[in-house]
Amino acid sequence: MAKKAELKQFHRDTISTVADRLFMEKGIEKTTMEDIAEKAEYSKATLYVYFKSKDEIFHYITLKGMRILHDGFTKVLQENIGAIGQYMSMCETLAKFYEKYPLYFQSILETIASDSESRKHSEILENIYQIGEMLNDDIKSLLQKGVQEGVFKDDLLCFPTGLIQWAALSGIVTMAGKKQEYISQRTGMEKEEFMRYGFQMILGSILKGGVSID
Repeated sequence: MAKKAELKQFHRDTISTVADRLFMEKGIEKTTMEDIAEKAEYSKATLYVYFKSKDEIFHYITLKGMRILHDGFTKVLQENIGAIGQYMSMCETLAKFYEKYPLYFQSILETIASDSESRKHSEILENIYQIGEMLNDDIKSLLQKGVQEGVFKDDLLCFPTGLIQWAALSGIVTMAGKKQEYISQRTGMEKEEFMRYGFQMILGSILKGGVSID
């Protein structure tokens, strides 16, 4: 039984790796199941044994990306550098994730069905929901740590603040990646400098009065 599960995992990983490349080259909309089957050297019928649709392949790729990012955030939260240090380290982890896995980054930001009925019929969607909650909890945990250390505002609503932080930081990283030439021309800042400036601005919005960023 374990061997059968390992074989299924192998084929799913092989197919999703090929799909990942095709999605990057052609775009998700223009990539077909026929394209994926041909590049992966599977028959179309065999492809459907492992994935019901292109959407399911995309969701599988999304799940892989979310797991990688969660692992990165977990390492940050284990660093003994205080809440402010961890905040900036988490921002840098997000920026590096975008650089290395642009499709994964994009897929995480997409709208994915999270209602209980959809999750009930899809193991992948259920896993995406669970790892998504873990990512949200990573940020919430960091905010709570900052409040406890006395560096973040005492009245922070940590969960909604975490969602706002996620939206703002993702926006900064995405803009820096897609508009770096324009940003350099108009601001004189290189991409990394622009992102760090943005990260510090967002961090400043939750700092307690009198606390500065070193």
